[in-house]
Amino acid sequence: MGKISMLAAGAIGYVFGTRAGREQYDKISGQAKRLWKDPKVQRKAGQAQEAAEDLGHKAGDKITAKVKEKTGNDSTDTPTTTTTASPGTGVGTSPGTSTGGLGPGEPTSGTGTTPGRGGLG
Repeated sequence: MGKISMLAAGAIGYVFGTRAGREQYDKISGQAKRLWKDPKVQRKAGQAQEAAEDLGHKAGDKITAKVKEKTGNDSTDTPTTTTTASPGTGVGTSPGTSTGGLGPGEPTSGTGTTPGRGGLG
């Protein structure tokens, strides 16, 4: 009878412990929800988000500046070409020039796109 009593006591303890645990969880969860809905907390969360976005933009600007500094490139969207090719192929021409049916080295629209393709490249 000792083992059965031990199992019964364990089961009763488990049930009461689970109920108490759930009540405590519900209490803490309710407090957290009320805290999160507090206008002061929401205001600070908004300020933190704005600060994070600002820091992200500043970091991006610094990275862009360093890349330009290291590569010597003034623009991030215009590749520099150092290869050479035979005239009329469009390969090796400076950015903003293309044969693209216009003739060797004649400027394109300046966007680096092929003429007549609506800027889709």
